[in-house]
Amino acid sequence: MMMEPSPLPEKLYKYTKVDQNFYDLLINAKLWFSNPKDFNDPFDNNIRFKEDLNETELRLLAQGRDFIEKSKFDEETIVTYFKKNPEKLNDIYKPLKELISNVGICCFSESYDNLLLWAHYSNCHRGVCIEFDVAVMQGWYKDIKRVNYQDVMPDINILEVYKEEILSSLPFYKSSHWNYEKEIRIWIKNHGLIPFPMEAITGIVFGLKMTEDQITAICRLMVRLGYKNVNYVQAELHPTDFKLNFIDVNIVDAP
Repeated sequence: MMMEPSPLPEKLYKYTKVDQNFYDLLINAKLWFSNPKDFNDPFDNNIRFKEDLNETELRLLAQGRDFIEKSKFDEETIVTYFKKNPEKLNDIYKPLKELISNVGICCFSESYDNLLLWAHYSNCHRGVCIEFDVAVMQGWYKDIKRVNYQDVMPDINILEVYKEEILSSLPFYKSSHWNYEKEIRIWIKNHGLIPFPMEAITGIVFGLKMTEDQITAICRLMVRLGYKNVNYVQAELHPTDFKLNFIDVNIVDAP
């Protein structure tokens, strides 16, 4: 069963290493939208269709939906065939599964102070966390939603939802094992490098292990590239708790 996600926060955060991909993101103002086939979680964007269809459902299936190819066989032949060979329903689902597996997904978090995300995605605090404005991104991309975390894969009845509904919902489901990420995703119909508006970047959070020279170089680069109204801060260890503090970074605008 598919659920409606809760409202979005005002900001999105993308944890990343400071490498060539990071500089390409800034210089070209493009985000990488991954193919789900490349995700580290094999359950991510997986789909489970209802396969125990009764005769009424089989007739509806035979009459066709927008993602079922037109058949040269009549309705009675199709119903009889699938009643005898229910395992063959997977052959109908293959084109839709292939379509789903070739979308593009860009992943963010609603949190910039997550210790695990800093360790896993920002090179153990040697990287950064980029802040994006949600309102600006929503004006650029159609599908931005929170991820729904649950213990079982979404159960989809192919007779109750259309292709577009599945495509716009399935990318936003993950196992509850990942709920610490507080993930928010953008979904599009193709993958690769996709432009975003420069004004969407409103902040850079520098990892606590980044040097002053590294921070200054990145800040100056962003000024030269034309990024405006960006807030720069750096993480530091809290003196007593297992959490981060953040201090303002003062930059010189000179090249």
